[in-house]
Amino acid sequence: MPVAAPPQQSLPSQTRMPTNSPPKYTAPFDTKVYSIHPDMAEVFKKWTGIVDDDELKEHLIKVSKEAFDHFRYPCISMFPPTDLPSYDQIKALGRHRKRHILLEIGPGLGTEIRRLVYDGYPVNDIVAIDLLGGLWESGHALFKSDASTFPVKFIEGDIFRNEVLSLDVPGEISQDNPRLEEIENLEPLSGKTSVIIIQQVFHLFSLERQIELAKRLLKLIKLEKGSIICGRQGGSVPERNCHTQNVDHYLHSPKTWEKMWEELLPTSKAKYSTEFRPLPADIEEVYYSLSQTTGYVTWSIEIL
Repeated sequence: MPVAAPPQQSLPSQTRMPTNSPPKYTAPFDTKVYSIHPDMAEVFKKWTGIVDDDELKEHLIKVSKEAFDHFRYPCISMFPPTDLPSYDQIKALGRHRKRHILLEIGPGLGTEIRRLVYDGYPVNDIVAIDLLGGLWESGHALFKSDASTFPVKFIEGDIFRNEVLSLDVPGEISQDNPRLEEIENLEPLSGKTSVIIIQQVFHLFSLERQIELAKRLLKLIKLEKGSIICGRQGGSVPERNCHTQNVDHYLHSPKTWEKMWEELLPTSKAKYSTEFRPLPADIEEVYYSLSQTTGYVTWSIEIL
């Protein structure tokens, strides 16, 4: 989901988007892209209080369509099972007596972290950041929650901007964890974040920008055994440069993805797990026409 993107051509003032807003897809909402795994259905039933399957589907499609019509991201209406390769390890960290801060970058509607809270991760140990705060609000509508019932610290901001996180400023030297409810940017999380989840973000950018983003994640992660960075994004086998809606972006294969990271964090310091999964046949045409994505790269980096 969106965190930042290259500037676009100017729009009329009444429709102008943030300078770094990712490109919007023009295809209409397609209900065939809607899908929900039974495990995720249970999460939605818990949060929304809607137990009837047909009523739940009607609610999810209605709110998803409203969010899609405004933000134009096709993955808004897809609720797959949690398939992060380190999901069980993340859950275990959340149950540990020691505090482990989790950061999700580009959470979109907040589906992943609500699943984690459902599975026992402490809600007060989670931070989320997204370029578009309206998506987070749409997530509250989707789950029938608000800031009091789901008190995750949310920051609306662009992770590429130095006022949010600077590569030129040394990380925090204090060993104490910050009070998450008081932070206004990501700087206090430097070197203190045990888990970083980032999904559907990297493929929005050129390879050069992806390398910069990876460096920012490495500033945030706590370099101690068991810390995890994981996610997934659009990919391609073989890897390739693409040009979509006047924006250059790079689709990794598992090989190029690990190569990019290993140049920043060698295998002596981290364990890499990377997998390519082709798009399901029923949505391949929709996704390929939008971004030339042919599948997902699902990955995990565990600090040794």
